[in-house]
Amino acid sequence: MTLRTGVRAVFFDVGGPIYDDELHDRTRTYWAHPEGTIYSDVAPLMAKLHGKVTIGVLANQEASVVDALPRDGLGQLIDVWGVSAIVGHEKPSSSLFGWALNEAGAEPWNAVHVGNRLDTDVRPAKALGLGTVWVTRGEAPEQPTPGQLAESDLVVPDLTTLADELLPLIDETR
Repeated sequence: MTLRTGVRAVFFDVGGPIYDDELHDRTRTYWAHPEGTIYSDVAPLMAKLHGKVTIGVLANQEASVVDALPRDGLGQLIDVWGVSAIVGHEKPSSSLFGWALNEAGAEPWNAVHVGNRLDTDVRPAKALGLGTVWVTRGEAPEQPTPGQLAESDLVVPDLTTLADELLPLIDETR
């Protein structure tokens, strides 16, 4: 499958592991988002998409990320803040994806999820009918298998060329 035309919303994972409540409670104070730690290709991509699609962040993160992303110049580019500590749902739960789609006013067929994990990003988004982009950095395996590479609609090593892939698919009538 390839990404479909008519895209109205793009959701980004900004990293973070899945953890249960006890671990979450014990580690909350250690979650930090130092200035300058966001990948350098995130802001340029979001800026190219801003105003053309609804941009959302879907992340298993603490609420502090809502302060860190604006500090790093991304706040004005994000329309939907699907941060697990605030929303109360974590990926891979379909509840978080459903919440985000509702907030974005999008349907699964006209939304794309971009993430670096198969288990919490690609597989659950695809199961719900969203387009999927797997970014093979961060928590992605260094040497993905052909089977893993086939799971997503699009596989990219980073975000530098993703706008070229997404912009032609965008529904400009939203």
